[in-house]
Amino acid sequence: MLVTGLASAILSFISIRVVLHFIPVAVLKNMLRSSTGWEDAIKIMDAFNHLKQAETLLDDQPEMMKIEVWKELAFAYAYIEWDMKQALANWSKIKPSPDGFPSAFGYLFWAALSRAQGESAEQIHEWVAKGLAELPATLTRSEDRLRYQLLTSLTQQKIVLSVP
Repeated sequence: MLVTGLASAILSFISIRVVLHFIPVAVLKNMLRSSTGWEDAIKIMDAFNHLKQAETLLDDQPEMMKIEVWKELAFAYAYIEWDMKQALANWSKIKPSPDGFPSAFGYLFWAALSRAQGESAEQIHEWVAKGLAELPATLTRSEDRLRYQLLTSLTQQKIVLSVP
């Protein structure tokens, strides 16, 4: 049951992650206040909260399950909440470090973190280019298509120096 709950939380978060590529937390909060698109905002925040709850249930889970939740949390904190501290805290839990194994997801994380830190568009584009280079030439797997969409979305977003 615990594994089912964790899997459900992860899948619900992943399934709506595509929607997030243009909706930072500040916008979600505005959507909730203005009641424009509030249903989507609630779904996104609910999924993120489920993922946070999944982390509290990881004690007796296999290491691979923990790593997947920490990876998703690290990315979500950087991409959704622009919370660099939480993003890096979750990323650092992953052993061995994902930075030792270049991947599209790793570069996606660093691109999102760069945006959250207010780094230059050139730096973000550099991470995105590295991530895109790690993807296969033909995007047949859904996770590759999702990573492609998320990576390219980061080049289209405005960089915000602070989030209210």
